[in-house]
Amino acid sequence: MTSRTDGTPIADLRESEAKVWDHWGVVPEERILEIGSGSSRLRIQEVGSGQPVLFVHGTGGYGPYWAPLLAELNGYRCIVLDRPGWGGSDPVDFPQSGFRDFSADLLRKVLDALEVDKVRLVGASIGDTWALALATKYPDRVHSVALLGGGPLTDAVKIPGVIRLLRSPLGALMSKGRFSEKMEISQARRSGHGPALDNGRMPQVYVDWKVEMTNNTDWRVNEREMVRAVAGRREWKPGLTFDPDDLSSVSVPLLMIYGTGDPIATVETWQDVVAQVPNGRLDIMDGAGHLPWFDDPVHVGELLRGHFRSATN
Repeated sequence: MTSRTDGTPIADLRESEAKVWDHWGVVPEERILEIGSGSSRLRIQEVGSGQPVLFVHGTGGYGPYWAPLLAELNGYRCIVLDRPGWGGSDPVDFPQSGFRDFSADLLRKVLDALEVDKVRLVGASIGDTWALALATKYPDRVHSVALLGGGPLTDAVKIPGVIRLLRSPLGALMSKGRFSEKMEISQARRSGHGPALDNGRMPQVYVDWKVEMTNNTDWRVNEREMVRAVAGRREWKPGLTFDPDDLSSVSVPLLMIYGTGDPIATVETWQDVVAQVPNGRLDIMDGAGHLPWFDDPVHVGELLRGHFRSATN
């Protein structure tokens, strides 16, 4: 396993990243932030200018996997964070309790380092938890929240099998094994993206990057440490998910976009969650998978632009 030496991906991964960005005609600018007293380094990549929007990724990928969506968001300063242990960001020691506070505090430090007072938030998968954690702990730093795809937001969401496996003793071996194109395609199909693979919306250049970054970085090792901090053997650890009081306290507009092909929970689960948010809205995309912007980036981009405009606080 090849590791980073300067807080940024190795040269081969930079080339692979660039091919994904280029496929969608997106040109990001990179910046390394020094965060906290331990000077942990986090990479961000920025696209465009205008009102700031912070993107927090899930376990499906980082930076470049946002490219098809960012291509639809002209007029915004899109700030794409590599979560700790991913891409160009250093790993951290995740706390065994208080994960929501940890993630909210880290995102606040990112905003402070960027000198951004208030932001629109977009999360995906477990990035949903990070985004909602910031919105509930530091509402004065948030204009609005958008959640793309299902995530561990409520106890009704069961721990996905791949996450249970990753946190298990077998996961230690799995996190270091070689990853193949066949495995990536199988994983994408299980996440509801068979159509996106078949129609080219999830193109070969993206699959190649996913395989290369899995084999040439330690993201699986680092993500396993995070998983073990948030998931028990059968349930999420106490304090990770959001109860009705948490959801009813969300004071900013919230949009959730969920595809019916997403295996994380059900439409009914997310209808119930969003109904508990005072200014919450759920958009259901028929047949879309866990990363719905791959299935229809134009539609998701339109939804986000309207959502951003609605947040005037």
